[in-house]
Amino acid sequence: MSLDLRLTSTVSNTVECTCSCCGHTHTKEEFEVYFDYNITHNLNKMAKAVDIYELLWYPERLDVIYAHQLISPLMIAQEKLKRNPKYFRKFEPSNGWGKYEDLLDCVKKYLEACISHSDAIVSVSG
Repeated sequence: MSLDLRLTSTVSNTVECTCSCCGHTHTKEEFEVYFDYNITHNLNKMAKAVDIYELLWYPERLDVIYAHQLISPLMIAQEKLKRNPKYFRKFEPSNGWGKYEDLLDCVKKYLEACISHSDAIVSVSG
């Protein structure tokens, strides 16, 4: 199982689509995707240890809607992870699916995307 993290535009583009089966034409809204990242659920204990579990898995519980709301907590988490890798490696799953470096990379890339697209909409699924 995994978690998908996504940042999308706040404004949609309306596009026309034609069904390949029946030929019916309809319109739909598409949002530009700025960031799309998949991370294993096996890193949830490590995320809890660095205080970002709710932020990553359930941002709506924290009333997080926009990317700019993630910047400060992700900066703090990144610093914690970098400062004490030995401690956080203790939370690596025994099955080998999910490493300290995976969470650090996720946080780093997510933070960069949030800074670059601070008005983007935050969404998660998984």
